[in-house]
Amino acid sequence: MFEKEFYIAQLLQKRLQNHLTEDEQAAFDEWLAERPENFSLLSDLSNNEKLVSELNTYQSPDGKDIFNRVKAGLKSGMTTRPEKKIRLWQSISVAAAVVGVFFMISFFYTKFNNNTFTFNINRDIKPGRSGASLTLANGQVIRLSNKYSDSVFSGDEGDRLQINNGKLIYLADHDNDISETATGKQNVLNTSNGQTFGVVLPDGTKVWLNSGSRLQYPACFKGSKERLVSLVGEAYFEVAKDKAHPFVLRSKGQDIVVLGTRFNVNAYVNEDRSVTSLFEGSVRLKTTLTEKILTPGEEALNHDDALSIRKANIESVLDWRSDEFYFDNVSFKAALRKVERWYDIEFVYNEEISDDMMAGGWISKNNKLSAVLALIERSGQVSFRIEGKRIFVKKL
Repeated sequence: MFEKEFYIAQLLQKRLQNHLTEDEQAAFDEWLAERPENFSLLSDLSNNEKLVSELNTYQSPDGKDIFNRVKAGLKSGMTTRPEKKIRLWQSISVAAAVVGVFFMISFFYTKFNNNTFTFNINRDIKPGRSGASLTLANGQVIRLSNKYSDSVFSGDEGDRLQINNGKLIYLADHDNDISETATGKQNVLNTSNGQTFGVVLPDGTKVWLNSGSRLQYPACFKGSKERLVSLVGEAYFEVAKDKAHPFVLRSKGQDIVVLGTRFNVNAYVNEDRSVTSLFEGSVRLKTTLTEKILTPGEEALNHDDALSIRKANIESVLDWRSDEFYFDNVSFKAALRKVERWYDIEFVYNEEISDDMMAGGWISKNNKLSAVLALIERSGQVSFRIEGKRIFVKKL
């Protein structure tokens, strides 16, 4: 009884420890895709703050009684009412609660009481949030956040803008469009570390900016042969189709020319190469040395104007738009740069941390910084020492 449920619970434990074999990963992925509730269970088990909270319940005087009643429910649940069919995800949840949650709670309890770094809980750093600043052509700076959601205001050329659900939207006048005088005047959208924000450009193109990024674009595309924008940092684009006016993105020594497509560009200054990943449509990349065309599922790496093509890892590319950091097959320092941007901190490495050291696994982006560092220390590769917003990393 419950053989499959306990097998899934074991897979959950191994998944959280990054110990799944190739066959186990395939079985786990199949289970994960069965229903949304399975994703919710994995998310709950990945949230160590929630697990630590649960620990308080089971460390209480009544904790043993609660645990015994859960076990008793498992033993009697199928035998007392055999005619009732239990939904698989519910029984898996119960099994995981007994086998997985208690294991993870005890693990995190040990970890938080024996970790190698100390962290003042009152000074713990919260995860990033929605926010940005908009600089108009006249130099006016407008702070953007969900606090002002649904508010409408005017730009410096009479264009109307709205903030809605983490996005800045340019509201075009469909009778006259935006004033001709706005053509060519540049607006700049900036996100600091620890911020993300979206924008719907005057042509209807949707852009989502990652932390520490800068997007420059015209207040109006009217009268231009091409829709030219520039990016520093990282952004995801859903480009509005307009065959007569190609969309051109300029970033880190390359031009990306598209007609209508979905793609992501990572062009941070502190990365040794820019990466353009295509999800739909096609794009043409041009540098001073070469030119390449991407098809869906591919990504182009630009290193010193030399382009190379490889298959894109979509989960890794778009983790910044999800609730988890994806660190599988990612270099350790590149993984920590993602953490730096999200929590607005700085990692300082000792000389033993090599550039070819690799990371692995997944970590919830909804955790506070102390929880993320504890999870990374679980790898047994490094330890952390915290001084304000500087995190010193030492190889074990």
